[in-house]
Amino acid sequence: GFAALESGSSPSPAPSGPNAWPGDFQVAIAIDLIKPDTGGRKAKRPFVAVWVEDSTGKRVRTVTVWGRERKYLRDLRAWWKLAQTQPEWAATVTRATRNAGQHRIEWDGKDDQGQPLPMGTYTVTLEAAREHGTYAIQRGQIVCGKAAAKGTIPAGTEFGETQLTYGPAAQ
Repeated sequence: GFAALESGSSPSPAPSGPNAWPGDFQVAIAIDLIKPDTGGRKAKRPFVAVWVEDSTGKRVRTVTVWGRERKYLRDLRAWWKLAQTQPEWAATVTRATRNAGQHRIEWDGKDDQGQPLPMGTYTVTLEAAREHGTYAIQRGQIVCGKAAAKGTIPAGTEFGETQLTYGPAAQ
Protein backbone atom coordinates (compact mmCIF):
# COMPACT_ATOMS: atom_id res chain seq x y z
CA GLY A 1 0.00 0.00 0.00
CA PHE A 2 2.99 2.35 0.25
CA ALA A 3 3.07 2.86 -3.52
CA ALA A 4 -0.21 4.80 -3.26
CA LEU A 5 1.44 7.21 -0.80
CA GLU A 6 4.51 7.93 -2.89
CA SER A 7 4.80 11.02 -5.05
CA GLY A 8 4.09 10.76 -8.74
CA SER A 9 7.68 11.37 -9.78
CA SER A 10 9.61 8.32 -10.74
CA PRO A 11 13.12 7.83 -9.36
CA SER A 12 15.97 8.67 -11.67
CA PRO A 13 17.40 5.58 -13.34
CA ALA A 14 20.45 4.00 -11.75
CA PRO A 15 23.67 4.62 -13.65
CA SER A 16 24.50 1.77 -15.96
CA GLY A 17 27.16 1.04 -18.48
CA PRO A 18 30.83 1.91 -18.22
CA ASN A 19 30.28 4.71 -15.63
CA ALA A 20 28.21 2.64 -13.17
CA TRP A 21 29.46 2.26 -9.58
CA PRO A 22 30.45 -1.41 -9.12
CA GLY A 23 27.62 -3.03 -7.15
CA ASP A 24 29.83 -4.69 -4.54
CA PHE A 25 32.12 -1.67 -3.91
CA GLN A 26 31.91 0.71 -0.97
CA VAL A 27 33.94 3.42 0.76
CA ALA A 28 35.12 2.51 4.26
CA ILE A 29 35.78 5.53 6.47
CA ALA A 30 38.08 4.78 9.44
CA ILE A 31 37.60 7.68 11.85
CA ASP A 32 39.95 8.25 14.79
CA LEU A 33 38.01 10.42 17.23
CA ILE A 34 40.54 12.15 19.51
CA LYS A 35 40.09 12.51 23.27
CA PRO A 36 40.77 16.18 24.00
CA ASP A 37 43.14 17.37 26.70
CA THR A 38 40.78 19.01 29.18
CA GLY A 39 43.15 19.45 32.10
CA GLY A 40 41.40 16.76 34.13
CA ARG A 41 37.85 17.97 33.50
CA LYS A 42 35.35 15.60 31.93
CA ALA A 43 34.94 16.25 28.20
CA LYS A 44 31.58 16.01 26.47
CA ARG A 45 31.44 13.71 23.46
CA PRO A 46 31.30 15.70 20.22
CA PHE A 47 28.48 15.81 17.75
CA VAL A 48 29.84 14.53 14.42
CA ALA A 49 28.50 14.66 10.86
CA VAL A 50 29.95 12.70 7.94
CA TRP A 51 28.74 13.42 4.42
CA VAL A 52 29.78 12.99 0.81
CA GLU A 53 29.83 15.57 -1.99
CA ASP A 54 30.20 14.94 -5.71
CA SER A 55 32.79 16.63 -7.93
CA THR A 56 30.56 19.72 -8.28
CA GLY A 57 30.39 20.21 -4.49
CA LYS A 58 26.78 19.05 -4.18
CA ARG A 59 25.99 16.99 -1.05
CA VAL A 60 24.83 13.61 -2.29
CA ARG A 61 24.76 11.59 0.94
CA THR A 62 24.83 12.11 4.68
CA VAL A 63 26.53 8.94 5.85
CA THR A 64 25.93 9.49 9.57
CA VAL A 65 25.36 12.09 12.26
CA TRP A 66 26.37 11.28 15.84
CA GLY A 67 24.18 13.32 18.17
CA ARG A 68 20.47 13.19 18.75
CA GLU A 69 19.67 16.42 20.57
CA ARG A 70 18.22 18.60 17.86
CA LYS A 71 19.09 21.86 19.58
CA TYR A 72 22.78 20.98 19.26
CA LEU A 73 22.66 19.72 15.67
CA ARG A 74 22.81 23.32 14.48
CA ASP A 75 26.30 23.50 16.04
CA LEU A 76 27.37 21.33 13.11
CA ARG A 77 27.23 24.52 11.06
CA ALA A 78 28.15 23.27 7.58
CA TRP A 79 26.02 20.13 7.78
CA TRP A 80 23.09 21.99 9.36
CA LYS A 81 23.13 24.57 6.56
CA LEU A 82 22.53 21.68 4.17
CA ALA A 83 20.09 19.76 6.40
CA GLN A 84 17.89 22.50 7.85
CA THR A 85 15.70 22.56 4.77
CA GLN A 86 14.67 18.98 5.61
CA PRO A 87 14.58 18.73 9.45
CA GLU A 88 12.42 15.60 9.42
CA TRP A 89 14.95 13.86 7.18
CA ALA A 90 17.84 15.14 9.31
CA ALA A 91 16.36 13.47 12.37
CA THR A 92 16.34 10.09 10.60
CA VAL A 93 20.12 9.97 10.09
CA THR A 94 21.17 10.79 13.66
CA ARG A 95 22.66 8.25 16.04
CA ALA A 96 24.10 8.39 19.56
CA THR A 97 27.39 10.23 20.08
CA ARG A 98 30.58 8.16 20.28
CA ASN A 99 33.47 8.02 22.73
CA ALA A 100 37.01 8.78 21.62
CA GLY A 101 38.66 5.97 19.67
CA GLN A 102 38.56 4.19 16.32
CA HIS A 103 35.25 4.01 14.46
CA ARG A 104 34.53 2.53 11.04
CA ILE A 105 31.57 3.46 8.88
CA GLU A 106 30.77 2.55 5.29
CA TRP A 107 29.22 4.38 2.36
CA ASP A 108 27.62 2.13 -0.24
CA GLY A 109 27.84 4.53 -3.19
CA LYS A 110 24.19 5.55 -3.00
CA ASP A 111 22.68 9.00 -2.57
CA ASP A 112 20.25 10.09 0.17
CA GLN A 113 17.35 8.65 -1.82
CA GLY A 114 19.01 5.23 -2.09
CA GLN A 115 19.89 5.61 -5.77
CA PRO A 116 23.31 4.37 -6.98
CA LEU A 117 25.75 7.10 -7.98
CA PRO A 118 28.19 6.93 -10.89
CA MET A 119 31.92 6.38 -10.51
CA GLY A 120 33.89 9.55 -9.97
CA THR A 121 35.83 11.62 -7.47
CA TYR A 122 33.97 12.27 -4.22
CA THR A 123 34.77 14.45 -1.21
CA VAL A 124 34.16 13.02 2.26
CA THR A 125 33.61 15.68 4.94
CA LEU A 126 33.94 15.23 8.69
CA GLU A 127 32.53 17.92 10.95
CA ALA A 128 32.62 17.93 14.77
CA ALA A 129 31.27 20.31 17.40
CA ARG A 130 31.86 19.82 21.10
CA GLU A 131 29.67 21.54 23.69
CA HIS A 132 31.79 24.24 25.37
CA GLY A 133 34.70 23.06 23.27
CA THR A 134 36.18 22.88 19.83
CA TYR A 135 34.77 22.92 16.32
CA ALA A 136 36.43 21.18 13.37
CA ILE A 137 35.70 20.48 9.72
CA GLN A 138 38.01 18.40 7.55
CA ARG A 139 37.77 17.05 4.01
CA GLY A 140 39.44 14.49 1.81
CA GLN A 141 38.88 13.08 -1.65
CA ILE A 142 38.58 9.52 -2.88
CA VAL A 143 38.51 8.34 -6.49
CA CYS A 144 35.75 5.77 -6.92
CA GLY A 145 36.38 3.98 -10.18
CA LYS A 146 36.81 0.43 -11.44
CA ALA A 147 39.77 -0.32 -9.18
CA ALA A 148 40.30 -0.14 -5.44
CA ALA A 149 41.65 3.19 -4.15
CA LYS A 150 42.72 4.93 -0.96
CA GLY A 151 42.53 8.47 0.34
CA THR A 152 43.04 10.31 3.60
CA ILE A 153 41.60 13.18 5.56
CA PRO A 154 44.40 14.90 7.48
CA ALA A 155 44.40 14.96 11.29
CA GLY A 156 42.98 17.98 13.11
CA THR A 157 41.70 19.08 16.51
CA GLU A 158 38.91 16.47 16.78
CA PHE A 159 40.07 13.72 14.42
CA GLY A 160 43.25 11.79 13.88
CA GLU A 161 44.15 10.96 10.28
CA THR A 162 41.08 9.36 8.69
CA GLN A 163 41.63 6.58 6.17
CA LEU A 164 39.29 6.29 3.16
CA THR A 165 39.30 2.92 1.39
CA TYR A 166 37.33 2.22 -1.78
CA GLY A 167 36.89 -1.36 -2.88
CA PRO A 168 34.80 -4.51 -2.57
CA ALA A 169 32.74 -4.72 0.60
CA ALA A 170 34.24 -6.89 3.32
CA GLN A 171 32.31 -10.09 3.78
